[in-house]
Amino acid sequence: MNAGSRATVFVNVGDGSFPRSFTVDAGFDSTGVTSVDLDADHLPDLVVTALTSRRFVTLLNRSRPAAPDENDNHIPDRCEQRFHRGDVDGDGRLQISDAQVLFSFAFSAGQAPSCAGAVDSNDDRRIDIADGIFLLNFLFRGGPPPPLPGGPSEACGVEPARDDDRGPLGCEDYRAC
Repeated sequence: MNAGSRATVFVNVGDGSFPRSFTVDAGFDSTGVTSVDLDADHLPDLVVTALTSRRFVTLLNRSRPAAPDENDNHIPDRCEQRFHRGDVDGDGRLQISDAQVLFSFAFSAGQAPSCAGAVDSNDDRRIDIADGIFLLNFLFRGGPPPPLPGGPSEACGVEPARDDDRGPLGCEDYRAC
C-alpha cells in the first residue's frame, strides 16, 4: 500500500495472516512496490519504485525461515525422512544384499522397499535395474559412490534439490538414521 513517500509492508507470520506491519519512508512519492529475490537467498525482497523520477529503494529480507530447508522443497527438513542412498535393505550398510533386495523387487515382485530414495542408488529418480548395476559397480569395480545424501559412510540426509522437473521419490521409513 502506498501513501506518498511511504510504503506499508504487512508481515506474514506463516499461517496466512498478516498481523504486523511496518512503514518505510522512501524519500520520494512511490508509485509501486514489487517483491523479488534480489540477492538469490530464496527470500522475497521488496523494491519501492517511483517510475516518474526513475528512483527506487530496496529492502533486503534478512529474516530466516522458522525451520531449515536444505533442499529448498518448502518442507522443513525435520519433517523429511533422512536416509542413505543405496542402502536398499535399510540395515545401515552398503553391501551386495542391497543389490539382491533391489533385483528381487524388480524381477520377482519381492517386497517393495520402504525408502524409494535409498533404492534409487544412481539418483536418476527412477527405480530400475540400473540402480542395482550402479551398486554392484561401486562395490566391486571401484565405480562412483552413491550421490547425495550419500551411502552409509556419509551422514544421513534428505533428498537434495534438483534443477529438473522430476520430483523426489520419497522415503516413508528408514530406520538406519
